[in-house]
Amino acid sequence: MPTRSITEKVRLFTQAFNDAWTKLDNDFVTIPDQRSRAATVLRDVIERRIKGGETDAAAIAEGATEEVRSNFGIGRASIK
Repeated sequence: MPTRSITEKVRLFTQAFNDAWTKLDNDFVTIPDQRSRAATVLRDVIERRIKGGETDAAAIAEGATEEVRSNFGIGRASIK
């Protein structure tokens, strides 16, 4: 696994977080009191995936989005 610079890790994190939060934002309109907690969970999931060696921001965002939805009991069927 190649070592990535801090700049690259920050870029990867920022892109993945923004992509994932764009997808999750509408999910938390109905439960606004959980937005802060959801953002924290999302941050932790993305950090774990980057530390695990994932390098594709889109894949990180997709996986993190599904993991956060699962943690909060938000299923695909309930999302409009």
